[in-house]
Parts: sequence; structure tokens; C-alpha cells
Amino acid sequence: MLGNRPTAAIPNICRMFGEAAHPVAELFRRSLAAEQVPGDWKRATVTPIFKKGSRLTPGNYRPVSLTCILCKVMEGLVRERVMKHLAENNLIHKEQHGFVAGSVCGPLLFVIYINDLPEVCSCPVRLFADDTKVYTRSDTEGGPEALQHDLDSLQQWSDNWLLRFHPDKCHTLKLGNKKSEAKYFMKGKRGGVDVNIELQESEVEKDLGVHVDNRLSFKEHVSIVSGKANQIVGVIRRTFDYLTEEMFIQLYKSLVRPKLEYGHSVWQPHNKTLCAEVENVQRRATKLIPGLKDEPYCERLKALKLPSLEHRRLRGDMIDTFKYVHGMYEADRPHFEPISSRDTRGHSLKLGKDHCRLNVRSNYFSQRVVNTWNSLPEEAVTAPSVNSFKTRIDNFWRHSALPQAVATERRPRRETPPCSPPPAPTPKPAGWTGDPETTGTQEANDRGSHTPGREAELETRTVHAISISGSKEDKRLATDVVAVMPAAREPDEVSSGAEMDTEKTKLVFGSET
Repeated sequence: MLGNRPTAAIPNICRMFGEAAHPVAELFRRSLAAEQVPGDWKRATVTPIFKKGSRLTPGNYRPVSLTCILCKVMEGLVRERVMKHLAENNLIHKEQHGFVAGSVCGPLLFVIYINDLPEVCSCPVRLFADDTKVYTRSDTEGGPEALQHDLDSLQQWSDNWLLRFHPDKCHTLKLGNKKSEAKYFMKGKRGGVDVNIELQESEVEKDLGVHVDNRLSFKEHVSIVSGKANQIVGVIRRTFDYLTEEMFIQLYKSLVRPKLEYGHSVWQPHNKTLCAEVENVQRRATKLIPGLKDEPYCERLKALKLPSLEHRRLRGDMIDTFKYVHGMYEADRPHFEPISSRDTRGHSLKLGKDHCRLNVRSNYFSQRVVNTWNSLPEEAVTAPSVNSFKTRIDNFWRHSALPQAVATERRPRRETPPCSPPPAPTPKPAGWTGDPETTGTQEANDRGSHTPGREAELETRTVHAISISGSKEDKRLATDVVAVMPAAREPDEVSSGAEMDTEKTKLVFGSET
């Protein structure tokens, strides 16, 4: 049965030789029938890949095995059948969001092995492959005790299945304006003896590439991704003596912009300072082209046919909202409240907006997108497909006043003709000190200044908060902040959000070893 399509997953080097298909298929059949594999397939070249922490600690490296390509092909065929069986029978636990990619069976078998882990917890729990997050509200009676009880239950589960947790890699993250002093413990070995080890409390925790801080401001994450993107821009500048527009576009879109947009639905900044920090990477990069270096930022974007980064984030929000509203995501949608009123203004899929007491809540995905979504025309929100929706919102924004969150373009500075004498200074009234909102605006922008009132063209003010999977029953659950970040097949973890209220929250990060 596996040999009906033996060349389906074979690399191009094997496809070049059609006569190799039948011998390879026969080898696969005999290997599976005998429940054995050739000895050469068991040999692997193991390469340690650094993850995080100290490079002097061996435990901070992940071993990656390079095995025979034919072995990987056969594993891919087996994995495909196993995944199909799990999906058809709904056997993967609903709290498991880390759908394993790749062509080998090892990660898939591990996910199956830990599939019953959420059942031992009374508090909400989320899994992304081998990363486990347990969380609860700490301002309720018995909240911290319940969380510690779940940690003890997880410890017992790990002892039963011989898959021990690593206490030094497990951390707590407390969210909220008022944080309790509760401590949490897990068993670990010290000197060969089992002891209770206090879990370290973190102010910032990196999860799936996004740095989540205890105030959900994402300042550190913005600083890190902006720094990495600027480093790549510097490498491009030092590598190429001359860049054409076509070369720049290809390099920028493939190397720089993905760094600035990965998981943006989670960490999207909500103040002008952080927005400017991200936008300034693109501002600096567009100056690499000699013919555009002295042009204003908006003119450089027009010449390169590039939108501002903030416009792309707003557009991405609308696309995600469209998918949620029309049920295109195979996941629980954020908390959207359709408006059921007799108001005939606007389209038929308008959403309601809750009253928000804190800014971090107003930047929650289901709150932030409402105004812009409700302003779209009927033909856009009822588009038959995602591509059609993209085209219609682009046309709507192009032929109408752009939303305030997209662009506030300043007039370009006036150039003095090269042959004309400099203009005479205009007399100023007594006590005049200049207008800080306009004086030197363009010059400051070209130097990358962030002075208030001197922001560059195409400035936007959209905001986004962190991804969350919370309880449907408790809409104001302050502890439903779960750092299950963007997964290709779990877009709800990208497009939902998190709130931080006066209630206190706890989030336990961990990994199995």
C-alpha cells in the first residue's frame, strides 16, 4: 500500500532516475514487513544546535540528527498515514496546539506519548509540542494552591511515565497590576537527592520567538527584533557596493521584513515610540538605494511600491478578522459580539466593542479591530474569498480617505532652486521661538529623530496585544494569558489577544526533557 506512489516524497535526485522507484518501493515493503531497517539507516550525524542560555552548558543545545535520505522518505510515508488516522478519529488532545511539521516520526510519536498530560491538571493548560503552560487566576480563593497542586500532579505524571521535567527550565510569569507573593515548587535532583526547587520568577519570557513581559508592553521584544533587523540591514550595506531597486526589494522582503513581522499580531506596539522604532528599520533600509537616499520617506516608499509596516499590520488584522468572522480558521474565535440592531448604517457584519478600563485591554485583538472593521464597505466584508477581500479593502482604502491608523502624510519640504539666491529671512514677531510642530520636521525625520511632533510620513497608531486562548465562560479572565504563539495551523493563537487587569495572573513555562 505504501508502494503505490513510491516517488511521492522522494527527493529530486531520485526522481531523475525512474528505474530506482520500484527497487526503493520494494525495499520499503520488505523493511516494514520484517519490522527492521538496514543498519546504515541507523547511523546519524548529530549536530548540536544552540537554543538559549549559557553556551557553556550542554543542556542548552538541541541535538539534530542527519540520517539517510531514504530512511526519511519512508518515515514521511508512515507519518502521513499516522497523522491521517489521528485527525480522522480526533485523537490529539484539544489543548495540543503544536502540530508537528517535518518528515520524520520522532516528534509525532512524542506528541502522542504526552497526549494525556492535560488530563491531570485542574487549571487551564496549553501545550505546544513539548512546551507546557499552566495558568490560573491568583486573586481568587485557592488559586495559587490549585496551581501548585497541578504542578505536583504533573510531577507525579512525569515520574510515572519516566519523562521528568527540568525545574531549572521552568519559570513563572506573573501578570497584572497587583501580583501576589506566592511561590511555586517542583521536584528536582540536587546532588543525586530529590528536593523541592523553587521555580524562578521571570519578568520576560521568550516563547516561540516572542518575548512576553509581565506588563504586556513588549518593549524588550520590539527592541530585540529591531536590533536584529538593523544588523541584517548593515550586512546588506557592507556586502553590496551598489543596490538596484529590484535587488533591494528582493533582499529586504526575504531577509529584513520577516524579522519585523513575525508574530506581530501578538506583540504589535501600542505607543508611538515603539511604532517608530519598528518603522525606522524600514526607513533606514530604504536609504540604501543611492538614487532615493535624499528623498523623503514617503517618496521612497512610493518609488519602491512598499507600504509602511504599520499599514501592513493593520491590513493583517483585517484579514484575520475576516477569517474569524467567516469561520475560515479551524480554531475558537476571539470574543466577537455581532451587533444586532436596526441601524442600517454600515455593513451587515458589524461587531460590537466592550468598554475597556485599561489600555492593554483596549488593544486586545477583538477590541482593537472593531472600529476599522466596521468602517469597511459591505462588498468587502462579504467577499467570497480571502484574496477577493484583500483586493476590495485595498481598493477601498485607495479610493477613499485612509483610516487615521494608516497614514498621516506630511508635505515634502520645499527645495530651493540651485541657481537662485537664498531667500531673505522673514521678520519674526517679538518673543517668537519657532513652531516645534513644523520647524525642521523633515530634516529630523531623515536623521531618524523621534521628537514628538516630528514623526515621519505614514505614521500610524494601531495597537495589538498578546495571543491568548482563554475560557469561553469567563470573558474577563485575567489569567487567560497563554504564550502559545503563532502556529501555522492554529491562527487563533495569533489573532487573539490578552488582557491585563487588576486581577493577578500566573503563567508557568516549562519544557520536558
